[in-house]
Amino acid sequence: MSTYTKEQYEYALKRIEELLPITPDAPISTSAQTLELSIMSMVVEEYETQHCHIDYDLERLKNGYSFEGAAEKQVEYVLAE
Repeated sequence: MSTYTKEQYEYALKRIEELLPITPDAPISTSAQTLELSIMSMVVEEYETQHCHIDYDLERLKNGYSFEGAAEKQVEYVLAE
């Protein structure tokens, strides 16, 4: 697993925002934009796996449970510095 910097992560997020509107919708596309989008998505995923922690139960979310009344820290992303 690679270690990406915060600057690389932020760049990847920006590129994803720029690429999404212009990337072909075809399920199997080999365009340069689609390949770059895939690479940028991997950078974001790896960075968030290493630095971001989710403090809520994903299974409960998948099953439609409400978190009404839950402590705010239980439902927010925490970015580790």
